[in-house]
Amino acid sequence: MKGIDLKKHAQSTVRKEVCLHRVLTHPNIEQFYGNRREGNFEYIFLEFLSGGDLFDSTGGEYSSQSAIKRLLLSHAM
Repeated sequence: MKGIDLKKHAQSTVRKEVCLHRVLTHPNIEQFYGNRREGNFEYIFLEFLSGGDLFDSTGGEYSSQSAIKRLLLSHAM
């Protein structure tokens, strides 16, 4: 589960993330189970991945360009 504070993040950005999770289906992308808004938080329910996320695997630093490259490469394989 991912909790996003809507006071700190633009609601349009959060909506885009939810929409992307809804349409992306691939074995290398975590599965989306749903979302729920409570007060100032949006909760996104995702598949648990024991290996961590992209941010963890890159040592905490990556550019948007490198993230997109990794995503596209994962689809190509």
